[in-house]
Amino acid sequence: HQGTAVLILSELHSGSFGDYALYRGKWEETAAQLQLSGACCAFGISGLTDDLNLLRAKYNEAADSLQYIKFHVQQNIIFADDTIHLNSNPMPDSALEPVLQAVKQTELSNHIPQAVERLLAVACSYRVEPATIALSRLVFELSRTAELNADVQHSGFLDNYQHIWQIQSYDKLWNWIVDSCYTAHERIASMSAVQTKSFAGEAICYIRDHYDDSRLSLNALADKLSLSPAYLSRLIADEVNCSFPDFVNLLRLEQAQMLLVTELGLDIREIAEKVGYNSSTYFTTQFKKCYGVTPSKWRMNHILQKQNLPD
Repeated sequence: HQGTAVLILSELHSGSFGDYALYRGKWEETAAQLQLSGACCAFGISGLTDDLNLLRAKYNEAADSLQYIKFHVQQNIIFADDTIHLNSNPMPDSALEPVLQAVKQTELSNHIPQAVERLLAVACSYRVEPATIALSRLVFELSRTAELNADVQHSGFLDNYQHIWQIQSYDKLWNWIVDSCYTAHERIASMSAVQTKSFAGEAICYIRDHYDDSRLSLNALADKLSLSPAYLSRLIADEVNCSFPDFVNLLRLEQAQMLLVTELGLDIREIAEKVGYNSSTYFTTQFKKCYGVTPSKWRMNHILQKQNLPD
């Protein structure tokens, strides 16, 4: 096979194959020397046999062992005997959850590389098939969360599985999963920004249309938009640069300011009610705080200015 060398060993001396520690030690020494030399290689080591008819089976055993290299950081040798007792059960969803949470939550995005590293450390304790299936599910879930490849969900999973199966090194697998995480994170963040803008715009429009309703409140509007009051308050503040009460109050006072000079037949109490205040006293206090004069004084000043205008 291209890029593959098969080494068939003979005994150093009669009976030396019976010294399994020596056998392992020689392989580990060879792998370490090549790694130090800068050579890029990986070793899958089969078990021992003295039956020539089992050479093909032992070759497959060694080749299968190479699949485990990708789960081990800074390790370029795997013994088939060490894979026999690995967990053959499916990897639990809980093993994937820290990575998914790091992707979905902006404040955790810096932890994505470490989360993937920990996940691969967990994969080391599983046989290659369930580990590959779990990692394929992870990347598939990332794409589905970000609404990518939504129309080819099944083929997407199989493509991920085949891609992971063909990866031969830890660094390539780690980089591919981390890149998939950041791609999903950026898409989710972008979608969230659009959705946030939409919620903010809807909230502002509703407030502008209903500021004169004395029952208007942050909690009621949050219920209407199916958002938490705290989150809605932050959206409004980011959009209009002031709090929900201040924004509502400003709209009411601006409308009152206009009514004071266009609806001279309405008294102060009626104008207060018309713009959403339950109390004319509170209205007067807020108006003076904003404009420096009482509503009555504002109206009187306007009337006097109008009378003094030349015909």
